[in-house]
Amino acid sequence: MLERDRAVTEISDIAEVADLPLDSALSVELPEEDVVAQRVRARFTRPWLSRGDSAAPPSGGYSWGRHTPATNDDELPAVSYAPPPQGADKKPEDRQDEEDPDDQALRPSGEATVVAPGAGREPQPGIDTLRHQQHGIRRFMLGELLRAAGDVTLTGPLPPIADARDLLVDADRAAPAAVANILLYPSTGRWLSHVLRRLHAADEGPVPFWVDLGHLHAIASAAAIRANLDFAFQAPAREGAVLLPTLGLARLGDVGTVAAEISAANGHGVISHGRASVAVPGPTAPGWLPLRRVTAESGTRELTLCVDDLDTFRDADPPTAPMPLPEGEVTRWRRLIEGAWRLIVDLDAAQAASLATALSSLTPKAALPDGGVTSLSSSEAFGGVVLTMPADPVQLAETLVHEFQHMRLNAMLDTTEFLERPVARDALFYAPWRNDPRPLEGVFHGIFAFFGVTEFWLHVSRSAGDERSLRRARFELAYWRIQTWDTFTALRTHRRFTADGRRFLREMSEGAVEWRREPVPTDVVQLAREAVVAHRALWRLHHLRAAPSVVAELTDAWRAGRPPAQYVSRSPSLLRPMATEATDLNSAVSPYRRAAVDDAQPDGLLGPVERERPTDPGAWLRLGLALRAAAPSSPAARALVHRPELVRDVHESLRSTLAGTTTPTDLIPLAAWLGAPGDQDIPPVFSP
Repeated sequence: MLERDRAVTEISDIAEVADLPLDSALSVELPEEDVVAQRVRARFTRPWLSRGDSAAPPSGGYSWGRHTPATNDDELPAVSYAPPPQGADKKPEDRQDEEDPDDQALRPSGEATVVAPGAGREPQPGIDTLRHQQHGIRRFMLGELLRAAGDVTLTGPLPPIADARDLLVDADRAAPAAVANILLYPSTGRWLSHVLRRLHAADEGPVPFWVDLGHLHAIASAAAIRANLDFAFQAPAREGAVLLPTLGLARLGDVGTVAAEISAANGHGVISHGRASVAVPGPTAPGWLPLRRVTAESGTRELTLCVDDLDTFRDADPPTAPMPLPEGEVTRWRRLIEGAWRLIVDLDAAQAASLATALSSLTPKAALPDGGVTSLSSSEAFGGVVLTMPADPVQLAETLVHEFQHMRLNAMLDTTEFLERPVARDALFYAPWRNDPRPLEGVFHGIFAFFGVTEFWLHVSRSAGDERSLRRARFELAYWRIQTWDTFTALRTHRRFTADGRRFLREMSEGAVEWRREPVPTDVVQLAREAVVAHRALWRLHHLRAAPSVVAELTDAWRAGRPPAQYVSRSPSLLRPMATEATDLNSAVSPYRRAAVDDAQPDGLLGPVERERPTDPGAWLRLGLALRAAAPSSPAARALVHRPELVRDVHESLRSTLAGTTTPTDLIPLAAWLGAPGDQDIPPVFSP
């Protein structure tokens, strides 16, 4: 074993830090110029957040409409699908029922590789390899924090940080798998990120720094309890609540924010302050709230998730107070997880095994006012998903697959550069899964995530057990493969992709062949295409403007009776200054999604149209779609869906120029005069 204070610098891969004794791992120092160390440090001090949003699904097994969480277990909607044959995938010897959950934390790297959705048949790093790498990264970053926060005054009334380190090392010697489990817990990563940023911040923060830094004392205490050590230590109580990560929360009452005592002997622990004390960990002990775990089973496959409503760092910044869920909501989450897990296993057992290895916690988030579903994951919290309650198991399964993709890409990006840094202010692009324009990194993340989502709907479309579920799955497949592939195609040649990035894109392209070629009924494909048109047109109306010089030239040309072609062909639109997130652009897709499920005509978009002066983006969209429904290839229809911002801006210029002198310019002739370049039916993806 290396000496405690001797820095370890001779490692070739940051994953090797996971293989060292913890005492040595925490002494690993890498040079400032080490590229991987730079990337890892940056991704903890400036974590990458991936957010996903979706509308509630349609009726008929999917409870269309804005979803209000049910309070009765029996209200979970039934989802009908026929699982494909699994063959040899469920051999009895594959069972892992008896495996200690902690053993998974130390599973050696490279035990298995998985084929990434959208990554072709060439395997990307296996999820075991990535998880092992994350273990090394957590240890490395904890060592960085210990060195940066070595000042004994920073821990306030708590023991010095060196004592917390010693207790953690002792626990690791006794139970390395348990300590690895705690270090890999998503909230531990978020805490590391938060406290490293606070360490260098000028502001005081909502609580004294020693309280946030002292979370390490809680981590060490939890590790010592799980390792069955006898010890006496201290950890912070936040407003009388003492958190032991991965174990639970002790409520000491109205004692304020203080240093609480934690001790354990002969397998029994006590948390106390003054006269208040709580026995831990005991599921029925007064004042003790255990962290809830849900284990879902499907055949030989298991998924265990902590449903975390207690940990201070369970959500993205800022730290969050404990909010224990009512038992009814816990039961509903359990039913949703069980249903989603059965679906994931039945659709793709290999992916299910990888997902079960990666995911460890689910943090419930309060419902959105409009009932939609939102989820997030982040680069410093591998294994954790934060989300609002979905409407049904299918939506949860889709969300887990989506966030799993983000986790995998984040883990790969910790050590591999796929994009060069921008030399100037980063350009913003159309991202069909977001309301707002996104930088290249964000769109790349979304593309990879939605390659997985599209493949998910491919599998569901082959397994749906009733007509409505089948049509919903086919619509989602048809819609997302257009949006995802078009966005991928528009960005794949961007000059910022490195050699590794270009290789990765080629593998993604090869892996997309199956879902790109899957037959889908013509009527569903047409609805999906119209949904794409509506979404892109509405996005353009919200976020783009025509160049002022072009608007002026076109205004003069219209008034002089000249053709517009020379101006239209060389008039790329610009992002509007201070572009902000638009209202929910899914409103443009929802009517087509409903129509696909109900085998009906879309409603809600082809309503009354103001021909003289539409007053909002929705009115402009309705006009364009009405003309497109009547004559899809007409110049006016093409202009109003391909370049609606140009028609709008020229029309407004003419209205201002001719105010009080002539009758208002009719939109339809103006749109027909402007037309749209090219012969594409669907508007292209906006790429500056």
